[in-house]
Amino acid sequence: MEVKLQHFLFKTYSYYTPTRIVFGVHSSKKLVEEVSKFSPKKVFVVSGKTVRSLGIVDELCKPLEEAGFSVTVFSQVEPEPSIDTARKAVLAVRSEGFDLVIGIGGGSSMDVAKIAAALAKNPGDVSEYVGAYKVKEKRLPLILVPTVFGTGSEVSPAAVVVDGRVKVALWSFNLNADVSIIDPVLSITVPPKTTAASGIDALSHAIESLMSVEANNFTDALALEAIGLVFTYLERAYANGEDIEARYGVALASALAGMAFTNAGLCLPHGIAYTYAVDYKLAHGASCALCLPYVMEYNLPTVPEKLASAALAMGLDVAGFSSKEAAVEAIGAVRELIESLELPTSLSDVGVPKEELPKMVEDLFTNQQRFIARNPRKPTKEDMEKLYEAMWEEL
Repeated sequence: MEVKLQHFLFKTYSYYTPTRIVFGVHSSKKLVEEVSKFSPKKVFVVSGKTVRSLGIVDELCKPLEEAGFSVTVFSQVEPEPSIDTARKAVLAVRSEGFDLVIGIGGGSSMDVAKIAAALAKNPGDVSEYVGAYKVKEKRLPLILVPTVFGTGSEVSPAAVVVDGRVKVALWSFNLNADVSIIDPVLSITVPPKTTAASGIDALSHAIESLMSVEANNFTDALALEAIGLVFTYLERAYANGEDIEARYGVALASALAGMAFTNAGLCLPHGIAYTYAVDYKLAHGASCALCLPYVMEYNLPTVPEKLASAALAMGLDVAGFSSKEAAVEAIGAVRELIESLELPTSLSDVGVPKEELPKMVEDLFTNQQRFIARNPRKPTKEDMEKLYEAMWEEL
């Protein structure tokens, strides 16, 4: 099998990545150096309670204070942060004349840091910026330091919060960080369950980028490399959190997949995941993992060569296989990986009553159209009713 370029021969596209990346083991020790380049006086640090309780935030902030920077820590960010939490961060950063924002933690902390940095320079409420390209003015200088790898927030222009029962996103290149410091060592204390869910999120980003109608040569290359890294290293990181090579590989996969989806966009798996993750309190990556193989199977008729290329990236022996046969192997490998990481594989397993499925389908078509628009196979409600039923029954 060979990967063909025919998908892009008559396509014009752009690729943009404005964030400078500082990557490597112990790269977080360069935080003072990176902050100093912006010459701030007052630094606003956004994190969550867990990452602060582990001592990571204080460990990173102490050298900043010793270097003469005034540091204020906002550590109220919860998993799947609410829009009200983002509002509190915005109120805090607006009130005291900060010069720079640092986000330390997982995707939730980084997303709230993005919003705080942006709305320090843009008036109004967070809700006014939900959607694409509504952040018009340049934000405060922003540095992100991820401690959990998979969301890709460290390199993306998106910030996701929960408004009531619905996940909403702010999307603007004015939300991209100036610098992301990606240190695999910071993820050593992440528990196996979180490692699994966040790592599968990176895989979902990569595969969705590959399937997206907005994919291109650049995003495919990034996505395929990320897929290979996840399949090589995620199970190792899950089994042994102190395996620094595995942590390195997953951290790299997260950033590469983040750069891929920033430009190709995400498609149906994320849209479906958003219809049940909040109500049933599923970690974001786990909610994506649950539906990913089902959507790959649904999309197979439209993107067999793309999924065949994923099979090659996974390291599967598909010599002599047709594109469709190789694609089927890739779908099976994703299912096996999810099962090996002990993530949920059916909606019934996470407590979803079957009678709720029609409401989820309506939610998908009402609130998640942006993901449907980028999916290579255009779903009907009847299609999605069958897919949700399959997800519920774990066929």
